[in-house]
Amino acid sequence: MEQRRLILLIALGFVLILLWQAWLADNQQPATGGDAAQTTQAGVDQPPADRPRAGGPSTAPDQADVPAIGSADRSAASDSGELVRVETDVLSMTIDPKGGVIREADLLEYPVSLDQPEEPVTLFEDRSGFTYIAQSGLIGAKNAPAPDHHAAFQVEKPVYRLEDGQSVLEVPMTWERDGIKVTKTYLFKRGSYAIDLRYRVENTTQAEWRGQQYRQLTRSPSSQGMQLMYTYTGGVYAGTPAGGGDRVTYEKVDLDEMGKLKLQRDLQNGWAAIIQHYFLSAWVPADAEQVNQYYTLKSRNDGFTVFSLGLMSPVTTVAPQSSRTLESILYVGPKIQSNLAPLAQGLELTVDFGMLTFIAEPIFHLLQFFHKWVGNWGWAIVLVLSLIHI
Repeated sequence: MEQRRLILLIALGFVLILLWQAWLADNQQPATGGDAAQTTQAGVDQPPADRPRAGGPSTAPDQADVPAIGSADRSAASDSGELVRVETDVLSMTIDPKGGVIREADLLEYPVSLDQPEEPVTLFEDRSGFTYIAQSGLIGAKNAPAPDHHAAFQVEKPVYRLEDGQSVLEVPMTWERDGIKVTKTYLFKRGSYAIDLRYRVENTTQAEWRGQQYRQLTRSPSSQGMQLMYTYTGGVYAGTPAGGGDRVTYEKVDLDEMGKLKLQRDLQNGWAAIIQHYFLSAWVPADAEQVNQYYTLKSRNDGFTVFSLGLMSPVTTVAPQSSRTLESILYVGPKIQSNLAPLAQGLELTVDFGMLTFIAEPIFHLLQFFHKWVGNWGWAIVLVLSLIHI
């Protein structure tokens, strides 16, 4: 009996350490980095190093049929330098009109420490020396115009705020060239860390438009400072093999390995994430059954190395004088299993308790149950301890 109690107390202590570290997550990160786009000039047949090549999953035409297209208006993007600020009840974000890249994200309900309750945890950053951002774009087939994450979008106003009584906040950005109009819209929902991304492609020409959607998370390595225990910081992706099969692939990809791995895997029911401590960002296809190609990239940004983990959709066709919408989900927030499980198969697996999972996970759920009941973590811990000593 005493041995059982000792084991449970050790597991409880482990869970409490994890909870405590969540409050300290990333408060010792170095300042982070500048223009994430590589300045190398890309021609029609050579995309920039920080963007995937066209082709994508095996359900799409091969590389010869779909050459990579550089964005013709890359150099003109975001000349004004004015970023767009988005404020919801749980998120504060900065979006760059250049590509619609999310460059900053603060988690308003998670302070960096108990001593700094007014300073929220920052997940995405883009400053000198460090980059962690969310990028997305379209790649046109056979010279079809399409805005990648370097293209210049037009935005109506510099600040978007979720007002009292408002449940959804839409942030639209528009891009147009050669009869193709693209509206890239982020949709933020009250109380949610899941953000919907929609690309509406309007084809006003007399020719068919064909292109692909890609989404990627880009980050540079960083020192995480002193921690009580090792916690994994890096990429994770999951899914089932294209063409059938029930075996779920769940793989971690260290940031340093992304440049060596050259990942190219076709998966369904998948997602791609970067995790750190008890927070994560993840791209999830809106259509779980769609086959996407998961990839890794290594590029240079402002003189230092950055790594990308992403996924690319099959080719989408838009008939002349018609339109079509492509959708994805971006999660930016805490590792709360009840938030993650409904978004994608296996996304809750990013909550990893390590070798003590079989004990720590039930205790963690018990803590959450008591916290919802009494509304106080201290009393929740007392109740769990009381059960252990019964």
